[in-house]
Amino acid sequence: MEVSGFKKWMCILFIVVTLVVGGCRSTEEEIIYEGKSEHWKIQYISALTERGRESKVTIEFIGSSEPSQTFYYDVGRFSGSAPYNGDQVVIGPGICEHCEVLVQEEEKVGHIKWENTSEEIKLTLR
Repeated sequence: MEVSGFKKWMCILFIVVTLVVGGCRSTEEEIIYEGKSEHWKIQYISALTERGRESKVTIEFIGSSEPSQTFYYDVGRFSGSAPYNGDQVVIGPGICEHCEVLVQEEEKVGHIKWENTSEEIKLTLR
């Protein structure tokens, strides 16, 4: 009688652990980080698709006077330069074919440089 009771509790424990561990892995859901500074707003999105884990970054200038030239960015796996055209700049998608799981961090940090100015922007998990 106690053996079957033990098996019952082990089964319940297995189900609970499976649900908790499954909820912490980022295999199915979209992960979004967002942050803004005085001049810039950044959104970093990563989602699992049929092609693998796809990530992209959207950068938008929200300051009072628009930058007149190319800006430089370093956000997550993305870094480079882009001309500012008065609208949102979308970088990506970048695809990792064998990256099913993305480790969620509390925050990421983005860096933007333009016209002899630079800002560090903390991106928090939404």
